[in-house]
Amino acid sequence: TAVEDTQLSAVMVAPNPFSTHLRLANPEGEAVRYELLTLTGCVVRSGRLDGNEVWVDTEILPSGIYFVRFYGANSAQKTIKVICY
Repeated sequence: TAVEDTQLSAVMVAPNPFSTHLRLANPEGEAVRYELLTLTGCVVRSGRLDGNEVWVDTEILPSGIYFVRFYGANSAQKTIKVICY
């Protein structure tokens, strides 16, 4: 959507694939909420990205496919598929 394109376009996830940590970056610095979800939609990590970046500890997560979902103002959302090895 247009709201997602403008507000969350700069949000990034690295590395992908990941193992022990996942870096969530927001160069724009706007407050964004995030969730790390399993394929079945179970939230395994969540928090706020208030600055330029946050490191999420993923060391105990089993290998598999996950989704990082970002929530911004005005109902903006962005979802990125990531792989844990």
